[in-house]
Amino acid sequence: MWKQYVGSFLAALALSLVLSAGLPALADAAQKAKGAKHAEQSSSPSAVVTNSDNQLADAVRQALQQAGFANESVMVEAKDGTIKLTGSVLGKDRIDECERVVRRVDGVKRVENELTFPSVQTGGDR
Repeated sequence: MWKQYVGSFLAALALSLVLSAGLPALADAAQKAKGAKHAEQSSSPSAVVTNSDNQLADAVRQALQQAGFANESVMVEAKDGTIKLTGSVLGKDRIDECERVVRRVDGVKRVENELTFPSVQTGGDR
């Protein structure tokens, strides 16, 4: 009976050796495919977000937090020095103030301000 276990063990060991010998080639093929996909994405400039874009977005978020916008729903996207602001703030004056804060951050070239604020509806249907 132990011979049967030893035989099964040896078969499993042989299979694992064969598979592990093929893994480097498989890993190389996967890396090449990933590189080709990355090259495709790089050819489309609108699809690539760089480290500097991320750093600029982080700097803008930090400036907004320091200016008192931490409790408001402001989303920040950066692309080549252009900052896109979306979400909502507490009032129209806050939209303008938010844009002023963003324009003062080093590296910001342009601001696309799509912020909104909740409108207060007064009605006589009460």
